[in-house]
Amino acid sequence: MRILLIGEFSNVHATLAETIRRAGHEVLLVSDGDDWKGYRRDVSIQRRYKGKWGTMHLLTQWALQLPKLKGFDIVHFINPKFTDMNPSVDKWIFRWLARHNGHVSVGLYGDDYIVLRQLDNGFLHYSELQAFGKRINVEAQKRRIHAWTHDCKDLCQEIIGRAETLIACLYEYHYLYRSMKDKDIDSRLHYIGLPIRPQHQSPEPVGDKVKVLFAIQTKRISTKGYDVMLPLFQRLAANHPDKIELIVTENVPFHQYKAILGSCDVLVDQFYSYTPAMNALEAMSRGIVVISGGEEDYYRFIGENKLRPIINLRPLQDEENYRILEETLLNRGRLYEMKQESIDFINKYHDAENIANEYLNLWKSLL
Repeated sequence: MRILLIGEFSNVHATLAETIRRAGHEVLLVSDGDDWKGYRRDVSIQRRYKGKWGTMHLLTQWALQLPKLKGFDIVHFINPKFTDMNPSVDKWIFRWLARHNGHVSVGLYGDDYIVLRQLDNGFLHYSELQAFGKRINVEAQKRRIHAWTHDCKDLCQEIIGRAETLIACLYEYHYLYRSMKDKDIDSRLHYIGLPIRPQHQSPEPVGDKVKVLFAIQTKRISTKGYDVMLPLFQRLAANHPDKIELIVTENVPFHQYKAILGSCDVLVDQFYSYTPAMNALEAMSRGIVVISGGEEDYYRFIGENKLRPIINLRPLQDEENYRILEETLLNRGRLYEMKQESIDFINKYHDAENIANEYLNLWKSLL
């Protein structure tokens, strides 16, 4: 098959592209490298300047590349909003790519109109917008909510309606789309886990201190829950200075981030999620314990009854969260077991070759 991948979130498409190529298929990945993270891509289309001139430069890049982006069997979009331009431009580019390629596939890998609407309506027990019936972060998330429920609504509805397959990468996205109770959407909706290249078969031992990496993405402070989690870890490190070392970074490019991550025991990733996403899974593949989504709903969804490698925190429960962190991170024996469980979990559910085969089998069914 000839496969065209459009966009990038957290190394998903770069990993998928590399793995699919090894399976003997032709892949072309077009992205901006996910902004400052700088992930690999075949064709780089990236905003380099702000304002009107930056948009004109971005449009020129797309115009120069479009003639090369046709004749593929599958065109797969990372998200209904896949450029850093006005939604009307995304819509025009989408229609051109859909018209000049075979079958259209769309990834449910992040925000979109349906996800934000269902989150705001409280379809999960908690999210970055509400927790157990209480609205949270609404002011901080006002622009994000408005962008999806107003500015990008028509774009999202057209692309979701046109897609022949909708591929959710997280339990939450699959659940939120199912909660629409739309038979047409259900018939096109699939869950496929995120692809991770296995890194290790055994974890590094814990050193004299448990090294905890708090890698902040400044644009996503309230969506990731950094503002809530950092005080907990600062308190933990202050109370146990001889046992806990806290390392805080901001907006580190991917190649630098990997080097820092490799020397740590624990990664603080997400607060409001039910499911570990790409950043957490990459860390787990290296035998690093993550603070991320590890809800029982998720484990039941994937059919896992034994492995519990993720430290799961919940909003509005600061003292209980602190107790969990203190109990887990100071128990060196249990922490090492969780390191091994993390590697086992990735090998079982997220091996890139297995995930790529699921994508390929689904796309072959369209041909």
